[in-house]
Amino acid sequence: MDCDETGRLVAEINSDPLARIVFVLTDALHNQAVPAGSDPATAKLVARSILLAIHAFTDADKQDALALLRALRNEVLHAG
Repeated sequence: MDCDETGRLVAEINSDPLARIVFVLTDALHNQAVPAGSDPATAKLVARSILLAIHAFTDADKQDALALLRALRNEVLHAG
């Protein structure tokens, strides 16, 4: 990809909240894969958790997605 194509795709992802969530969860999967190393059981557990999170958002209707986002927001705000 050239610089213009990359910029267009980044702008497209940034304009879509669901795409941003999927990107973050995919990044988490990538980052968790390193500590899992060559242990397939650990990698499978990490991948399953992240894929379930992606599914929770992508399979939710509008009301469910909003409830999930509110719960995540509340959790983050209370954790700090």
